[in-house]
Amino acid sequence: MKALRFIMLIGVLSLLAYTPVDAASKAKRGVQITSKPSPSLDSLYSHSYAVIIRINAYDKWPSLEYAVNDARSIQKRFKEMGFYTTILLDNYATRENILKVLGDELPKKVEKNDRVIIFFAGHGQTEELADGSQMGYLVPVDSDTRNIFSTAISMDQVRQFSRRLPAKHVLYLIDACYSGLGLTRSGGIPPSDRDYLNKITT
Repeated sequence: MKALRFIMLIGVLSLLAYTPVDAASKAKRGVQITSKPSPSLDSLYSHSYAVIIRINAYDKWPSLEYAVNDARSIQKRFKEMGFYTTILLDNYATRENILKVLGDELPKKVEKNDRVIIFFAGHGQTEELADGSQMGYLVPVDSDTRNIFSTAISMDQVRQFSRRLPAKHVLYLIDACYSGLGLTRSGGIPPSDRDYLNKITT
């Protein structure tokens, strides 16, 4: 009995002497990982600009479907994300207006810590050059199918737009692919495109 009482006494004294280690003490003894929230995209840029160019009804090219309706939805979404938007639809998407907005007006607004998105949906064209290379073009609403160089916007000009913009980032979204042409486009094939089938399958 004395031995049992002695063991119980030792147990009681041990419980009284025990002090639980608090969370702060544990943190000091071990490695603690503190996660930091990721910065939002808005904090990376001072201002955000979007230029939306969408063309359905061409003067001399086959008409497109859905482009203008999609443009309104895209503009609404960009505005919700805090973008200043400029939109050129159908008759307003002339070569002169596109060059004016992208080449003159936008560079006057954009600063070094800004971002720019340029969205184009319409016809695209590829020209075979004399040296065997190719040049791509974006086709404005008033472009002539037989005079691409002087009436469309070449990829060289698109590069010039980028060089004129002091933005932190510039993103081009171009929906001008030949694939699916027969399913989504109405109207005839431009008479100058004799190798049309070769182009859409390349």
